[in-house]
Amino acid sequence: MDDRLALYLVPNEEFLRQWTNGGLLIDMESGRALTGDMLSPAGRPDQYAIWEEQRGHPALYDPETLGADNRAAFSGRWRVPLAGGSEAEARPAFDLFNVRFPKPPTNDVEARNLLSPEQTQKRLGYAERPLGPTHTGKVQAYEVYKAILTGKPYPVRGFLSFGGDIILSNGDTQTGRRALQALDLYVQTEFYETPAARYADFLRPAPTSISS
Repeated sequence: MDDRLALYLVPNEEFLRQWTNGGLLIDMESGRALTGDMLSPAGRPDQYAIWEEQRGHPALYDPETLGADNRAAFSGRWRVPLAGGSEAEARPAFDLFNVRFPKPPTNDVEARNLLSPEQTQKRLGYAERPLGPTHTGKVQAYEVYKAILTGKPYPVRGFLSFGGDIILSNGDTQTGRRALQALDLYVQTEFYETPAARYADFLRPAPTSISS
């Protein structure tokens, strides 16, 4: 993997400063980047304004240097003095990206109150251990194996898994293997073929952090 891309996948301000324009100040009224000639009569249009995080004032940035030495802030909102005596309300480009593409609202699918008490009691293993993992919404692998192979407390004929290897991450791998082979339908989503995925009727590719 390209080392620059690897750095991007981890929040890294040094990477943002050196390889992106996320620190450039954007005029909130015009939506354009503030340039050196806007801030000072001696400034140039090929220079861009950033907000010096440590000094607390705007500074000019030359894109030819790749920004290796700048200490641009990536979030905030400031009033920036302009050459004509007026001010512009500005924010860093990276901050605006977070505003334009906020995290979408999601439902808490792990909330314990999504199921009625009647449905909660149907979790595999709940009757024997109501205060165990089933109380937190989880089911032990051996309970799944038992239901698949014996049909008790009720038959399980299909299994849909998003990542993880149920065989390698739990004990009694031989029983797990027999259980997966006994299913009528087994769909596994994974980055690559795992020992458990070999028994899947359908092996679907999972999106990586790069593709998603």
